[in-house]
Amino acid sequence: MVGILTVAKAQTQDAALAQWFDHVEKSLQLPRSAIGLVLEPIEASNEAGQSGALSGQHRFPGHQRLSAQRPPLRWAHRADEAMNPASTMKLLTSFAALQLLGPDFRWKTSWRATSKPIAGVLHGDLVLRGSGDPKLLIEDLRSMLAALKAAGLNEIQGDLLLDASLYAGEVSQVTPIDGEWQQPYNVAPIATDMNFRSVKLIWGGGQKPSLDPPLHDLELIDRLRKPQGTCRDATLSFHFDPEFTANARKLVLEGNWPTACGRGERYIAYPETVEFAERLFRAAWLEQGGSWLGHARRADGAAALAPVELLLWTSSNSLLDVVMDVNKLSNNLLSRHLWLQLSAQGLVPATVQASWERLRLWLQSQHVFLSSLVIENGSGLSRHERLSPRDLSKILQLAQRLPMATMFRDSLPVAGIDGTMKRRLSEPGFRGHLWLKTGTLNQVRSLAGYIEARSGQRYSFSLMINHPKAPAARQAVDNLLRVIVATG
Repeated sequence: MVGILTVAKAQTQDAALAQWFDHVEKSLQLPRSAIGLVLEPIEASNEAGQSGALSGQHRFPGHQRLSAQRPPLRWAHRADEAMNPASTMKLLTSFAALQLLGPDFRWKTSWRATSKPIAGVLHGDLVLRGSGDPKLLIEDLRSMLAALKAAGLNEIQGDLLLDASLYAGEVSQVTPIDGEWQQPYNVAPIATDMNFRSVKLIWGGGQKPSLDPPLHDLELIDRLRKPQGTCRDATLSFHFDPEFTANARKLVLEGNWPTACGRGERYIAYPETVEFAERLFRAAWLEQGGSWLGHARRADGAAALAPVELLLWTSSNSLLDVVMDVNKLSNNLLSRHLWLQLSAQGLVPATVQASWERLRLWLQSQHVFLSSLVIENGSGLSRHERLSPRDLSKILQLAQRLPMATMFRDSLPVAGIDGTMKRRLSEPGFRGHLWLKTGTLNQVRSLAGYIEARSGQRYSFSLMINHPKAPAARQAVDNLLRVIVATG
């Protein structure tokens, strides 16, 4: 009798998936051929991993012993189809970084000189040897420059040489996916990145426009019209204009910004990598009371020719800190840096393919093969990247057998609590029971991670939708997740 009830229960669970497909086809005109899906139970033997991930405080909240009357769900639909995963590709990148580099990995940025400073004056060049630190922010730059100043450096007569040789040159020569170069998510990685090559533009509210952090010799021109009326008609555009005197530039703001709108702000990416570094460095160095007569220029290999090490700076952020931002906030630039860091340990410049080769060899040692994978940058911000739902599920399952199990899961957005899932499935009974990475591109929606059903059974879940109507499926996908939590 128990066996009959078990079969009947499984049939009921499968019927729920069939009904869901009927709904999306009939109500959303979204063909099931555009959807790939895998739902797999995490076996009890895998749950603790090698780190005892479910012992004590590491136990999933509300974990219970499964009833023999309720078999776990096992769903697969077009599971082996290579699809565009959008930002769920970050799960592969963050998994690889945690496993191959370790959560405590920290970046080290070297400041060197071509000659020893004399009486506080550097007569030669200052060299920044980039380590690919993805979160070298303005606060870190100011701290580094304060340390150089405290060590006695006051005046730099030479140039600032940016040694970005850690990465192969082609990884920084990327066309924005949507042509929007000013969007920070389109910034391509360079080993000497500072502050995401972006600044916060602030305008309106009766104040002059400003930048945070400030950039030296960048004049802001406010040509915004400020009519009376509602904020509904607000528009904003901006452009960078060269100023041919004194190596300056102008940032011109145009459009309509009614006074009712108050203060506005947005992050913008700077168009030129070396120029941004020069303006940011000069402004920060002048803040420290230093002087600088030269300019910044790209000079790969310059660190090897600079015998004097002035400062070796260790990042204030661990790799785990970066992984949290990559997954919870879906940061593309950080993800690209993480991927390249996998192959940035040798003498040969890091490349996307070299990083994949390192990961592939390790996965092979674990008897895991990703036959569907096509990788362009490791962030999912790509029209070319491909991964099947089943191959992504392999990574999710493998992670739960490793010491990283808990930290990897906890790096994902939690439904109703944080990250890109903060406003989804926030009602009681679902809030806090799903750890899911979202993925969004034009004509692509994806979702992958872990689910805990009310029964206590845990699942890995991978869903990809590649279709012009994919954006319309969000509510339907959330309803499917509710079914899994309630009946799984």
